[in-house]
Amino acid sequence: MPYSLSKHGATAIAHLAGMVSNSDWVKLIDDLDELIGQGPSRVVLDLTHLESIDSSGLGSIVQLVSRCRMRGSAVGIANPNAFVTGVLEVTRLDQWIGVSKTVDQAIANVGAMG
Repeated sequence: MPYSLSKHGATAIAHLAGMVSNSDWVKLIDDLDELIGQGPSRVVLDLTHLESIDSSGLGSIVQLVSRCRMRGSAVGIANPNAFVTGVLEVTRLDQWIGVSKTVDQAIANVGAMG
């Protein structure tokens, strides 16, 4: 599985690694929906080990942010590599979703947003 989930207080953290396929993104969003329904009110996507991102990944992130905002919660991104950062900047998603250098910073930032 190219991702794992953990919790840090009121924050659900998705740790992504390698290449994440479209079906994996769909499953991740479903798993996060279920986890958020059990208590965590914020989400951090830890992209430390994510190699790249494609349109299905971008679409899934937009879908996740939309779902969370409808619930009054926030999403943050932690430690994307140079390629992923470039994609987020070109698509301007970095202006819509908080991007932090570390997971701890992202947790603090979504805590301030949520």
